[in-house]
Amino acid sequence: MKGLRHINRRDELRRLFVEIHRVENESDTIYREALSRLYDVKEPTPAALLELMKWKEILDRLELSVDKCEDAANVVETMVVKYA
Repeated sequence: MKGLRHINRRDELRRLFVEIHRVENESDTIYREALSRLYDVKEPTPAALLELMKWKEILDRLELSVDKCEDAANVVETMVVKYA
């Protein structure tokens, strides 16, 4: 947000937006891998299934949080492009 005061530094801001997008893509990959490992249970017990449900909720919320950060960056990027 600091960079918005100096909107003429668009190249610096653009690098930040690209990095945010890269991190979001990386988090998608990590999320899918984590889900895959989570469901790779050999002999599920009721306790294991309860643990699985808890971790699935945690992973879902983390993924949503990262997606929302990228959404916010997209809004700021649109503003920078529009008012530059």
